[in-house]
Amino acid sequence: MIINIPKIICITPLLIELMAIEDLIPMDAFFSKQPKRKNKKVDKEAMSSPIMRIPRMDIRVARDLLDIKIKETFQLHGRDPESLFEEIKKIRPKSEDWRLPY
Repeated sequence: MIINIPKIICITPLLIELMAIEDLIPMDAFFSKQPKRKNKKVDKEAMSSPIMRIPRMDIRVARDLLDIKIKETFQLHGRDPESLFEEIKKIRPKSEDWRLPY
């Protein structure tokens, strides 16, 4: 991209009429094609689930709980975290151990 920089420091009204708009603002600035950003994949079901109302709940943990058919927070009442994690491990054997405290 080539930018034409005027060499005249003092701009008079006559000079403004003689200069083209391309000398002031390159046309590439208006019509350039910017690369499209890829949107992040968002798990909308997990984000909107009632489980996300639990403070500091991680979205990946919410997805795991939804996968083992736990949709509401009252379904967690009285359940052993280790047994929940074992159910998650049956579905996803490569699930990380840091998710157990949640």
